[in-house]
Amino acid sequence: QVSYTLMMADEAGDGWEGSRWTWSDEGGVVLESGTLTVGHSTGTAVLCGDFGSYRLSVSSGLYPEEVSWRIVHEQNEVKYY
Repeated sequence: QVSYTLMMADEAGDGWEGSRWTWSDEGGVVLESGTLTVGHSTGTAVLCGDFGSYRLSVSSGLYPEEVSWRIVHEQNEVKYY
């Protein structure tokens, strides 16, 4: 199994305000989903799966310009951002 860390940030420090992330497998099955909690400027989530293709989708919410994220492999290698 492969493990990634989703590193989330909010420029205003007040959470993602409606933006949500969704981690899906190559067949479109949602494996996990979440958001950056109200009142937080940063947060993390562990994303797991067997070897294969995965997709991270992030919805826009109220202030998409404040939302940022990146995915880091278990060996601290940045994979996507």
